[in-house]
Amino acid sequence: MTGASPSSVGDLQFVYAFRPGASCMTAPGGVAVLLPDKQRLTGLSPEQIRLLKALGREPTQLDPADTRVSPLLDRLVAAGLLRVTVRSGGVDLYSLLPFAP
Repeated sequence: MTGASPSSVGDLQFVYAFRPGASCMTAPGGVAVLLPDKQRLTGLSPEQIRLLKALGREPTQLDPADTRVSPLLDRLVAAGLLRVTVRSGGVDLYSLLPFAP
């Protein structure tokens, strides 16, 4: 998450954040609820819970190839819950913002 080595493909970095209107709540035991759809996730690893908490606090730079969190990250992107910003050299190049349901 934030503070880790820069994530990159070439010199591109990927910054993820919940889209406006989306968030999550986490609970002990690897459980989370994605909002606004109230979709319940169970069996999450500690890394995945940390990811959800980080996304809830601030935009978070992540490596999409990190296998500890990439399945959850893919699921959140596919569900239209995340905005993805692509950066190079600390400059935002573009952001992908899903259509809200």
